[in-house]
Amino acid sequence: MAQTRRTEAEWIDIIQSCKSSGYSDSEWCRLNNIPISTFYKKLSVLRDKACSDDFSKPVVREEQEVVEVNLHQEHPIPKVTPQVNNEVALRLNINGVTINIFNTATKTTIDNTLQSLRFLC
Repeated sequence: MAQTRRTEAEWIDIIQSCKSSGYSDSEWCRLNNIPISTFYKKLSVLRDKACSDDFSKPVVREEQEVVEVNLHQEHPIPKVTPQVNNEVALRLNINGVTINIFNTATKTTIDNTLQSLRFLC
């Protein structure tokens, strides 16, 4: 069988398809006639490339958000029933992928998000 040359974009699609399939990597590769060694080699190369991007360059944003922070309060805050706040507390944009963490996120959600980012890079 002749080898097929694939672009990086095609390999990214292949890897995402495998990871979201529910099959193990080896089973998915067997079903799709992709050598597991090739799959892992491409996965490693793409991961290294993604993690070696120069993040020291400033990120240019079209708009900036300004948040007022009151450091000193002269009056105590009255106790009221908390309202659900679905505003984004943290927005990460890495290589075109945006991750939003909302004010209502639990500690577990935040921990899992940070663990996933550490695993990828």
